[in-house]
Amino acid sequence: MSAPRAIFYVGARDRSRFLLRFLKERVLDCGRTARIFAAPEEGKRLDDFLWTAEPDGFIPHSLAGEYGDEGDGGDGDGDDDAPIVIAEAGAQKPPGKADVWILWEESAPPQDCEGCGHIVVIAAPGGGWQRLREHFADRGCEINIHKVGR
Repeated sequence: MSAPRAIFYVGARDRSRFLLRFLKERVLDCGRTARIFAAPEEGKRLDDFLWTAEPDGFIPHSLAGEYGDEGDGGDGDGDDDAPIVIAEAGAQKPPGKADVWILWEESAPPQDCEGCGHIVVIAAPGGGWQRLREHFADRGCEINIHKVGR
């Protein structure tokens, strides 16, 4: 399997709103699946946000088993039918394969890029994303950097 493309979005004024638009336009509208990797407290915040951000448009998603049994029928493995799964960054067993991995935390993914086509980083303010750029470049990933929100 070839290395995935790593895409960095830098400078988003409101990362959560950028994520929402990305999920709608680049994942759901295209029939893709995504896994969002976040720290536990951020993952729960993103879960709440995706439930309430759009008054007329729920973003279909679930929480992976690392966050507890919420949304996964109690089996601890997450909801494989959901097109978007929020998983804990650094989880021992990340949820299934996906077309896009979204790294909300600026740390390496829980496994070495297996099972995804693209890795997306919506960079937080500061330069932490540059370590990830080096991480993925060292693994042969094509790197794309997009400046947004300016």
